[in-house]
Amino acid sequence: MADIYFVPSNLWHENYVELDKFLYRRFLKVMRMKDGNVIALTDGAGRYAEGVLRSQGHRIVLTEVSYHEDDRIPIDVYLPIIKGERMDWAIAKLGELGVRSITPVFTERTIVRKWSDNKKERCISILASSLEVRRRFWLTQCREAQKLEDIYDDIDIFFDIEGQSPQTVRFPVSVLVGPEGGLSLQEKSGLMESGAMPISLGKSTLRAETAAIVGVSILAYIGGVL
Repeated sequence: MADIYFVPSNLWHENYVELDKFLYRRFLKVMRMKDGNVIALTDGAGRYAEGVLRSQGHRIVLTEVSYHEDDRIPIDVYLPIIKGERMDWAIAKLGELGVRSITPVFTERTIVRKWSDNKKERCISILASSLEVRRRFWLTQCREAQKLEDIYDDIDIFFDIEGQSPQTVRFPVSVLVGPEGGLSLQEKSGLMESGAMPISLGKSTLRAETAAIVGVSILAYIGGVL
C-alpha cells in the first residue's frame, strides 16, 4: 500500500484539502513534491482520499473519496505518565499497534506530576505519525489526563506480576499499565473492588512502557485482532 498522510479534519472541504503552513512545507519543501503529484490522505476518522497537488492554490484537489470502518484494536490504554522520551516511545508504539485510545494517568508513584496542553499536543502529533506508519484510517485518540483514584470503575484489566495469566479477552477492553515502582496496595484494592482483574505478563518485572506494548500485544493476539 502507498503512503497515506494524515490531514486534520478541519482542513478538509468538499472537493479539496487545504494546505496549512505545516503541510505546505512538509509536502513541497521537505518531501519535494511537485504540482500534479497524487497524494493519499486520511482524516483519522475513517475518511480516505486521493488527490492531486496544486501548490499555487495551497490545496490538494480530491479525485476519489471513500470511508472505512473503525480499524483500531478495541483496547483503551490507561498509561502512567513516564519520564522523558520513554513516554513518547510508549505512545508511538501503542499508536502503531492501533489501540483505540490512550489516557495518561497519575498514580501514587507517578514521578511526573504534570500533563500540560503542550504534552497533549505532542501526544496527538506522535499518534498522527504512528497512523502514517500503520497506513490505516483511524487515529488513536489521546484523552485528557486522569487521576487513577477517579477512574477505578473505567478499568477492566490491570497488569500485575501477581495476577493470573490471560486466557481469553472480551472486547472492547480497558487496560491499566502500572507505573515505575508498581501500583500501591491501596490502588490494587480499589481496582479489584471496582471489578478490575489483575493480569500477569510473566515472571519478569517490566518497565511501564515495555509492559504496555507486551500487554496490549498479548491481549490483541489472544482476542484475534492483531
